[in-house]
Amino acid sequence: MTPLLFLAVAGAGGLAAVLRWLLSRRPRTRPGLDPRILAVNAAGSLLAGYCAAAPWMHDELRLVLITGVCGGLTTWGTVLLAEASSGRAVPPLRRSSLVPNLAACVLAALLGLLLGAVLPPFATAV
Repeated sequence: MTPLLFLAVAGAGGLAAVLRWLLSRRPRTRPGLDPRILAVNAAGSLLAGYCAAAPWMHDELRLVLITGVCGGLTTWGTVLLAEASSGRAVPPLRRSSLVPNLAACVLAALLGLLLGAVLPPFATAV
């Protein structure tokens, strides 16, 4: 890995993590599934699946997008923190967002793999 590629991955990850933080920094008013966290994790999973399957994509770009952007954007830590701070008085099954997050992310990644395999490169699609 070249120093420039390392900086690109680290910079993309940092910027994506800041974006995730900005999207989820308002406090929750109700326990349970946080649609903001779910949307960010599903979008990152979709992009990761697409990048993994796109045959036209260069390995360096794939590394920056999957490891940097998707790694910085998606996080189970945010899901677990939301779980831990959602309130102890609420029954665990009512406040749990782990299963919906996992299911949405797996389905999004599978859809991304399918789209990456069938869609042409964006640069030549115009």
